[in-house]
Amino acid sequence: MIAHHPPEDLLAQFAAGTLPMPLALAIAAHVELCPECRASVAASEAVGGAMLEALAPVAVSASARSAVLARLDEPAVPARAST
Repeated sequence: MIAHHPPEDLLAQFAAGTLPMPLALAIAAHVELCPECRASVAASEAVGGAMLEALAPVAVSASARSAVLARLDEPAVPARAST
């Protein structure tokens, strides 16, 4: 049985995808094994999704759309290690 849980703010940041990778990995492992925290993450994801759906669409020029779609085929640039 899990006795310790991450704080709600960390679970919300995990749901939003804004945690640094090492912390996100630790939270993901916990959420995988903890139904209580998994439900909290699902609730945060639902709220975030509802907020996105409530936004008004933004017009994007055809050239901007084409440029973004063209970049999807480019290879990923590895992150630089901080010194």
